[in-house]
Amino acid sequence: MHLIVRNHKNCVKGEITISGAKNAALPILIASLLLPRSEIIRIPIVRDIIITLLIIKKLGMNYQWNKIDYKTFRHHLTINSTTSTRNKLFPEVPKSLCQQVRISILLLGAGITKFGKIKLYLPGGCKLGVRPINYHLRALRKLGARITIEDDAIIAYGDNVKGGEIVLPYPSVGTTENIILAAIGAKNSTTIYNAAIEPEILNMINFLKRAGVGIKVLINQRMIEIEGTPLENLTHVNKYEIIPDRIEAFTYCVLTGICGGKIKLKNIDPSLLQIPIQVLKDLGCKVTTRQNELEITADKECLYSDDFMIVTEPYPGFPTDDHPLLVPLLLSIRGFGKIVENVYLERFRYINELSKLGAKIEVNRITRTLTIIGPQRLKGAEVQATDLRGGMAVLLAGLYAKGITIIKNAKEIFRGYEFLSNKLQNVGIKIEFS
Repeated sequence: MHLIVRNHKNCVKGEITISGAKNAALPILIASLLLPRSEIIRIPIVRDIIITLLIIKKLGMNYQWNKIDYKTFRHHLTINSTTSTRNKLFPEVPKSLCQQVRISILLLGAGITKFGKIKLYLPGGCKLGVRPINYHLRALRKLGARITIEDDAIIAYGDNVKGGEIVLPYPSVGTTENIILAAIGAKNSTTIYNAAIEPEILNMINFLKRAGVGIKVLINQRMIEIEGTPLENLTHVNKYEIIPDRIEAFTYCVLTGICGGKIKLKNIDPSLLQIPIQVLKDLGCKVTTRQNELEITADKECLYSDDFMIVTEPYPGFPTDDHPLLVPLLLSIRGFGKIVENVYLERFRYINELSKLGAKIEVNRITRTLTIIGPQRLKGAEVQATDLRGGMAVLLAGLYAKGITIIKNAKEIFRGYEFLSNKLQNVGIKIEFS
């Protein structure tokens, strides 16, 4: 799929309703494997979600869309278990599905808890450089899981999972989620130190608590305690709501900064965007928030990056997913800015695509720093969506660039942005498909 993006000369104006967070919905779908029945509200209908639903169906779950609402994006999905917890067959996830989504790695923890054993394959998802699964393997083995790797297949057994204490060398989101899912099936309690505490993880934890899992979170200490819980003791979860997508919200805020204008974002939680909102204010945007709304106004002539610097960090720091989105804005405004990427070095892959539009960005791979002096003149060209957020970065840059930008491999963008073309139309922007 190709996207055609044209220079947008007019200010944006209108309202956009934010979808449920993909990064919260995905682990909750995997966690639903452990429950007899789940009803989940605000699951975004994006490519990664569709692939994950196919995966859990392969593992014996049925699902049904009870309501699809593209006005409020409060879609209703029901998931039912059709298999016993300890199936005699050896459950296996097809390689073709594992390689499409990175979230499939969470099937290690969920699989050994649900079935006692699982076979899957090395995961796919965004190609962001070294995203080792050794954190996952080391943590689950410490809990007592037996795991072997044969070529690109991972085979895990959970018959001896006992729980324990795990200190993570880095607050990895996926590893934290995997430990939680495996610890539910442990004979004793498990404590995670230096755990990730992203809102999406807390959304999954609250889902599991609603089902009857004993979990305690000490946010300031980055500590999570999980009580081993027999699956037969877990209950249905009804009308559980996915949190709003904070990365999608920031995307449309950046869009406003690039084009100028005024946009209201509805159905969001501003408390999840405190640091990104402050970044936008520091650059000259006017941002006002209410309980479930955010309004951003940007005057292009007034935006300025005055020796600006931001460092990506685990939550509550500035999100790594927001880094590529910020770069097109810095290219379009006056001033000097730096971004230090402390999470994924290969986030920088999209920089080569921006350079095809004429962007001049200094990349220091030793210090993981991007340096940008703006404004720069960009010109439309044929580019590639290297990954989800990198693809959105070139789309945003294409709206600023003179002429027409053609984005190849645009399916990457639709892995995480629901109803994108329609939401853009709501504020006066038209993109085309080819």
